[in-house]
Amino acid sequence: MKNSKKLLTVIGLFYLAIYACIPIEDVVPPQIGNFGLEENTIYYYQDTIKFEVVYIDNALLDSIVITVSKSATELSTPNDWDTTMIFAGVQGRRYEREEQLVVPKFKTPGRYDMNITVFDQGGNNASSTRSFLLQQDITLPVFHDLQISLPQQNDGSYQACRSEIVGIQGGVSDNLSVSRIGFEFGAQQSDAVAVSADSLDISNFFGSSVVVPSNVPNGNSITLTIFAVDTFQNRIEQDFIINIACDDEPPVVNIAKTTPSLNANLATNVAQGARFTIDSLVVSDNEFLRSATIYFNTEGEALKELYQIPLNTSRPVDLADSVNLVFNIGQDEAIGLTRVITIAAVDSSGNEIPPVEIRFSVIEDVAPVILITNTYINRVETTWSTTEATSLNTGDVVNFDGKVEELNRLTNLIALWGEENAPNTVINLTEFASLPVNLAGIQDERTFRVPNNAEIGSVYILSLSAVDSRGQETSVRYRFRIEQ
Repeated sequence: MKNSKKLLTVIGLFYLAIYACIPIEDVVPPQIGNFGLEENTIYYYQDTIKFEVVYIDNALLDSIVITVSKSATELSTPNDWDTTMIFAGVQGRRYEREEQLVVPKFKTPGRYDMNITVFDQGGNNASSTRSFLLQQDITLPVFHDLQISLPQQNDGSYQACRSEIVGIQGGVSDNLSVSRIGFEFGAQQSDAVAVSADSLDISNFFGSSVVVPSNVPNGNSITLTIFAVDTFQNRIEQDFIINIACDDEPPVVNIAKTTPSLNANLATNVAQGARFTIDSLVVSDNEFLRSATIYFNTEGEALKELYQIPLNTSRPVDLADSVNLVFNIGQDEAIGLTRVITIAAVDSSGNEIPPVEIRFSVIEDVAPVILITNTYINRVETTWSTTEATSLNTGDVVNFDGKVEELNRLTNLIALWGEENAPNTVINLTEFASLPVNLAGIQDERTFRVPNNAEIGSVYILSLSAVDSRGQETSVRYRFRIEQ
């Protein structure tokens, strides 16, 4: 019995040796399990496609091939995403790995297939396919530490002055490429720069070109929008609210009255021996006046300070109430000489007005000028003869319009009316509020009236005489004959 067991053992080992030398064919394909890519998932440029896959074989795994290509239902283009990845030398009956594929930039959008094929060492294979959608980029650019160079208020807004330059600091980046950066002040001002980079420093582009609009009143706000656009027109914006609160307006000078008066170019003529007077010179400011300065010199000379006037007020100031603004011209002053009065003012913010210049030229002093413009009899405009007597009746009233001009100072204006050989003085003026003298304002209905008892055929005269401070006299004379 014992010998029989030994014999059976020997025979069994013999047959086992024979079968061990005969190869056994592997006809069982491997398996792909837990393919973790969901069907029809949407991806964008630069997205990462992540999924897990488990590979199983009854014997030994060998290699894995992963391909990405345009789906058969889609129209192919030269710019399609087409890639193949091969992983060789895979050993073992079970292999698990996480796959990661980065979607490349600018490939043609559409439906793509991801195919996985696994091979075992027996040459068997298995495949699995998932479809996904590739779409253009929708990712916005990103600002990094974007700031502007204005003082920030407690509420997060900023404060600036009109025409102030705004500096911009910070960066911008995009998952693909930034194509344009720019700024806007609403519809009033904008600028943009074409670029091509995935990241850049914004402060390198605009310099001093970002300027607060000059027409925004104090107390108003304006929005500065900084924006960036990528290749696929995805746009990001960041707004900065800017409150306008500043004093950038210079003081204002109003030359309200001068004697003699000025023309539109702030110029006039002054006779020898006369004087030029600024009767009212008002300086004002939108905020607070600091000071005013008046210079007086001959044209062509350097400015010579005449008055330095501290103001320190928010109210308008008439400088004629503070300093003497009477400029006397000597009798022997050179004819043609031009004198210049320059007015300057500054406010508490340092804003200065452009110098205001008044010019007056010295001219020869001549006698006053009497200019009669219109003549009337009984309020009816009538031409008076300057060579013959004009006819009048008893009870008639004569009047006239006109003016008396004088370059220097008028000292006397006399009007005579009455019979030719014994006229009466009906007007005798020695004080004049202003020049020229309006002649219509110095007479009424009784001044030049023919008495009811005037003798028929008699001659009446109307005489005007004007005398200046140098004794120069001008006269006009009209004769009237009483007819009835």
